[in-house]
Amino acid sequence: MRAERELVAIVAAHSNDVSRHLLRRAKQEHSGIIARSKWLGYAGPLKAIPLRGRRRFEFCRWTLLVAAAPVDRQRKRVFLELTCFGSYLVLKTIRFAFTMKPHRLQLLGLMRNLFEKSSAVLSRCETYRYELRRVWDDSLPPFVSGMLNPSTADADRDDPTITRNIQRARAMGFGSLIVWNLGAGRATQPQAWKLLADPIGPENDRHIRRILQECRDRKGIAIAGWGIPPPAYAFAPFCIDQDKSWSEPWKPFRGMYLPNSAASLAEYHSGLKPNAYYVARAERDRLTIALQEAQAKLQGFRDALEQIRSVQPETGIYFDLKDFEAETNSLLAECSELLDRQNSHRAKLSELIDTRALWTTQIDIAKAALAELDEVFKSAIGHPADVECPTCGEHYTNDIAERFGIAADTEALIGILHQAKEQKDELQKQIDAAQRELGDVETALSRIRAILSTRKNDVSLEEVMAAEGRNAASRVLRERMTEIEGKVGALGARIAELKLAMRKSLDRKRSAAINDFFFSRLTGFSMSLDVRMESFKSGSIANAHLARGSEGPRGLTAYFYAFLHTAKEFGSSTFCPIVIDAPNQQGQDGQHLPAIISFLVKKRPENAQLILGVEDAVGITADDADIVGVGVQKRQLLDDNQFAFVSEHLRPYLAQLVL
Repeated sequence: MRAERELVAIVAAHSNDVSRHLLRRAKQEHSGIIARSKWLGYAGPLKAIPLRGRRRFEFCRWTLLVAAAPVDRQRKRVFLELTCFGSYLVLKTIRFAFTMKPHRLQLLGLMRNLFEKSSAVLSRCETYRYELRRVWDDSLPPFVSGMLNPSTADADRDDPTITRNIQRARAMGFGSLIVWNLGAGRATQPQAWKLLADPIGPENDRHIRRILQECRDRKGIAIAGWGIPPPAYAFAPFCIDQDKSWSEPWKPFRGMYLPNSAASLAEYHSGLKPNAYYVARAERDRLTIALQEAQAKLQGFRDALEQIRSVQPETGIYFDLKDFEAETNSLLAECSELLDRQNSHRAKLSELIDTRALWTTQIDIAKAALAELDEVFKSAIGHPADVECPTCGEHYTNDIAERFGIAADTEALIGILHQAKEQKDELQKQIDAAQRELGDVETALSRIRAILSTRKNDVSLEEVMAAEGRNAASRVLRERMTEIEGKVGALGARIAELKLAMRKSLDRKRSAAINDFFFSRLTGFSMSLDVRMESFKSGSIANAHLARGSEGPRGLTAYFYAFLHTAKEFGSSTFCPIVIDAPNQQGQDGQHLPAIISFLVKKRPENAQLILGVEDAVGITADDADIVGVGVQKRQLLDDNQFAFVSEHLRPYLAQLVL
């Protein structure tokens, strides 16, 4: 919608009532545009300021944010950036002075781009989002992005993912962003999305076909962005920058959020864990979530069946022999399980009681020993320093050391006594818990035995009707339980197969061959670069133990190239071009710097492309590599006359890597 009219800048109204009236009037005039407007509140006793002249604006959605201004008693100047609503336009940069009272917030409004249209196709319940659209130029082709699950973004607000995609689409020359999802259920996390009752949505397929057809008709580009690792993970071993790589290997980029990234990336790129391992693991994780969901449903049906049994009389009445047989088999199976649990609880209880008896005996022994030591200590104190043996007449010294020895034995026995009492108390708690569990099992057994032992009773019509309703409900629940149990069994078997496939992909002989290859290359490269191998004795394929001083960068160079040769030989991922920046680290001397540059150029993996950034190309000649001089101006790598050619060449690849 385009409108050309006299515009008025509304900073604030004289009162709340006037402000609300203006907002209502704006909504009435443009109900389709700002129907979702929200009330900010009364901003202060300021007046409306009319603007002269007429301007053309494309009206769009109305978005409001709240910001806090500085809190103090001084006069502040605040910049307001508000938007157009109805026939009113709030100026983008209005300055006004005001006195801020302590602990009060100044409410500010904020508007998006006035020339951007937005829309979203939601279900009536707003549980599903089938489409999200942002348009800034209808004449240009659309950028269509397919993702796994939608978040809470809608026609009125964006989330960080949508904001980034809008920025990328604008930068790449598209006129709009259209987002669809594999599943239309709205959730912020894929795990929560998968747990929805219907994560796909009843109308999602139709909307996906419509969006993709529109993309083809308007010659747009469509990409899919779910389950794809960030490019940083693919390029990590091939990029050595001067900021971090020469001090922290495996961290050439910011935002490496992969847990234990060095080990994970090394295992993947070296081939220790091939692609087949990660494919099987991803499928295992997906099926594990499905298994947990099925088990939760199964437990729900079991609880419901148990509730039906608990509210009905113990006597079963059946008009269908199949129902009777199914119910009897179910009760017998439950009875057998309860008997097993009863035996297990009895065995555990017996073991606990025997252990308690042992600790009780130890307590009695410790008490008796303490009593004897007390008598000995008292006797030692009562005797003189020189004690004569009444049997042989030998004299013994009753000194202080002997008395302290008796006291020390007493302290040890007291500690043993306290420990025994604590163990006995803990065992008593376990015995009480085991007895309660055994009582619950015996109660359940008594109920089932009473049902199974029933032969015939006089029943009323009401009991017959209630029993038949119970039987019908139980029948449906058992059928659903049987179906889900089959699904649970199939999922469990498939998960076990995937775990086996993961273990098989981690072949020990292959792993040993990869490690031997890596360390043999590391040894040879270290000797070529004058690096002592003691630095790597405790290292691994995922960890480089650095040497000190100028030897450290040379050791890292040997490590990087040993790994790249290993990835070239055994890896299952794409082998990317190698980019190395500033190998002259830690002040390499005139002998080692040419050796490093020559090594990097001549010892690169076979058929590998190398882009090496150095200040001086020492150690190599034009016969060894193409030497290109760059940096016409400060902080500028690309020449001005090459920009258009390079931009056109890279645009298709940037489009593929946008997510």
